[in-house]
Amino acid sequence: MGQSNKQLKIEVQSLRSEVVSLKQAIDAFAQTETALRDSEARFRSLSDASPIGIFQTDVRGYCSYTNARWQSLTGLSFQESLGEGWAKAIHPDDREAVFAHWNQCVEEGREFEQQFRFLSPQGKICWVHARAAAIRNELGEIVGYVGTNEDISETKMAEVVRKEATRQLIEMGEALRNAVEGISRLDSQGNYCAVNEAYARMVGYEPDEMLDMSWPQTVHPEDRAKMMTAYQTMLQEGKVEVEARGIRKDGSVFYKQLFMVAVYDDMEQFTGHHCFMKDISDQKQYETTLRQLNQELELRVQDRTAELHLTNLNLQQQLIHRQQAEDELRRKVAREQLLWGITQKIRQSLDLDDILPGLLEGRARVYYPYGRDADFDLKLMGWMKRVRAQMRLGAEPPHEFLELGHLLDELRLFKSAGEIALMRHSANIAVQAQIAAMRASGEARFEYEV
Repeated sequence: MGQSNKQLKIEVQSLRSEVVSLKQAIDAFAQTETALRDSEARFRSLSDASPIGIFQTDVRGYCSYTNARWQSLTGLSFQESLGEGWAKAIHPDDREAVFAHWNQCVEEGREFEQQFRFLSPQGKICWVHARAAAIRNELGEIVGYVGTNEDISETKMAEVVRKEATRQLIEMGEALRNAVEGISRLDSQGNYCAVNEAYARMVGYEPDEMLDMSWPQTVHPEDRAKMMTAYQTMLQEGKVEVEARGIRKDGSVFYKQLFMVAVYDDMEQFTGHHCFMKDISDQKQYETTLRQLNQELELRVQDRTAELHLTNLNLQQQLIHRQQAEDELRRKVAREQLLWGITQKIRQSLDLDDILPGLLEGRARVYYPYGRDADFDLKLMGWMKRVRAQMRLGAEPPHEFLELGHLLDELRLFKSAGEIALMRHSANIAVQAQIAAMRASGEARFEYEV
């Protein structure tokens, strides 16, 4: 029994020691966790205040953290950047290269570094210099990656501008060496100090002859005031473009286009100007000819417009006359139809004494060739008396008799297209016959003998 109590006490003491050790371990873990939280809070505070974008991913590349600057560079929110969302920030044209380089760095266990573009949802492009390194645990195992994105947009733009400026300088130098247009350099007094071959050739000199020559010697006297005004404009604005007449060495005149650019030294002191000259004599001649042609064309257009206006008036008059003629023709056709109807009825009956009075009744006028047939004239008068005898019963006799012959004569003037073609054909036959007769005739022969 005593032995058992002793063993129990030993076990209790051992248990108390383990409890104390466990409590110490728990306290130490709590202190470590607090320190980690404090450290993480300090990291987040520093990260949010950083001018460089910061991101953190797990070992698979899934994003777990981005700071405010990273979100500003990409245009994505914190939630949008988590997981695989960060990949959407990379410009589509750069995405494949970035992923390939990232995977290569992960496989080789080295730090990631690359320059590429972000493209925000709003369409803004931002160049960044990205770096990333692995995060390892106590055993040296990779548990994630932390990286930075530095905005280098201004550097990239400056590089682009520098390359473009270099390219332009190279092209300009090449152009100046092979220029077909005149190029010269004048000092602050307006005297030539450098002239290329094309410039000298335009004014009829050798380049060496023009050195120290003043520019007014190459300008037409009537245009020197204009050139002086342009020169003052160049001094005020730094450049000017002007057209004027030039004088060659032999006294001949030509038109030139000038572009003058002022030159200043490092102290902003005016040291002269560059003058680029182009001979535009052919262009001026073309413009003069074109103006003359335009004036002639304008006059022709005015004349033609007047002719067309007159023609239009004539056509309108002709249309009016044609309409009047067509109306008259329709009236004449109606009369012909009436006469045709009368004729038909006369033919259908031999008893004219019964038919004609009825046809005369109610007619305002009668178209009849009076005086050509005395017997028929007497019958017609008899029929008129019969109609007048019925006036008390409401009968209305004709009021006038009209000659029909002149209307028929006018109708003969109107021909159809077929009739006109036939008449032309007949005339052609007559002409050919006359020509053949003339050829067959000879001296001392009568016409009846041909």
